[in-house]
Amino acid sequence: MARKRPNPADFRFEHKSDETLLREPGQISPYDFSIDTLDRCVVYLMDKIAQVTVDKVTNSRLHFGPIDGSIFLRDCENCIVTVSCAQFRLKNCRNLYIFLYSSSDPAIEYSTNLIFGPYNFSYPLQDQHFAQAKLDINHNMWSQVFDFNKNDEEHWRVMKPEEFKLMGWEKDELGSPINPVPRHEIYGGNLTGDIKVGSQQHGEQGLMSFGFETTQNEAQVFVEKEPEVIEPEINAPVPDKHGYIIEDIDFTSPYEQPGQNKDIFAEPNPEETEELERQRLRDQENKDRNKRLMNKDEKERQKKDEKRKQARDDLKKFYAEREKNIQTKKALNQDNERLLLEKRQTFPTSWKKVGSMIDGDDRKDVQRMKSVLLAKKHEN
Repeated sequence: MARKRPNPADFRFEHKSDETLLREPGQISPYDFSIDTLDRCVVYLMDKIAQVTVDKVTNSRLHFGPIDGSIFLRDCENCIVTVSCAQFRLKNCRNLYIFLYSSSDPAIEYSTNLIFGPYNFSYPLQDQHFAQAKLDINHNMWSQVFDFNKNDEEHWRVMKPEEFKLMGWEKDELGSPINPVPRHEIYGGNLTGDIKVGSQQHGEQGLMSFGFETTQNEAQVFVEKEPEVIEPEINAPVPDKHGYIIEDIDFTSPYEQPGQNKDIFAEPNPEETEELERQRLRDQENKDRNKRLMNKDEKERQKKDEKRKQARDDLKKFYAEREKNIQTKKALNQDNERLLLEKRQTFPTSWKKVGSMIDGDDRKDVQRMKSVLLAKKHEN
């Protein structure tokens, strides 16, 4: 059975406020998704996605399923973002809490007051979506952020353990929510050792180290207590029915520094900058191509719908004309039958009827008449 033609409107959220916006498993893959101009919204994209673009979103919560390509966030403010992706890019944003899985170094540009933590979101079938997106759950570079505009002022920091909260979305008929991504024990997981801070591939050497005693204490706290599920106060919409929500986050609080050496961030070299630009152009080309294909599919679908409508109209017209012709012939046959009956009634006997068919001036007809009369006589 052929796959249903996609409707481009099903793959974007635009110009919304005070709404909960949801796409369930199976409603997006294998296409891209775009989000533009939202305020005070909660977004759930619970499926495997090819690529995501997010522009001009404020005071909102954004939850994304595994993205096998890139996610781009631009001009966003006062948001909570949970996302798993192959590549994470962010520009002109401020005051964001980001719970992240990324298989490559996250990149930020012209942004401030960003707080990064490990991926925290659960929903049904997510392990299957990770496998479909070919994301290695054991290779999470959430903390190895590369800042294009690194200077004496730090633009981001690693999330404190007390700031980390579990979140999720659930639907009973789809099964239990699941988050397949492991996390460090200070965030309630099983991983141990140091957390790398800053982009290692760009020459940064930051580490967040935890002593044995501190690690044990933090792990004990997380093991013994149930995860809290408390509504946030970030100018978000009223509580919705779609999942767990983290506790209050104050975006107006003073920005705290990560604590690592400020000299560990290195400026990108020209080759790396050029490669990132080429990658951006490739991603944009892929996005434009997908958009063209979707528009083409939409036009073809409209043409087929028009042809089907025309065929239905033609068939309806054909049957109407056919029925009209049948009724006309039926009426004509009825008239002919009536005239024939009337004509028969003008002959009181069969003799007169036979005589009416014979020309008395024609000898052949006279002879034929005699033969008929004799035959009738013998029949009687």
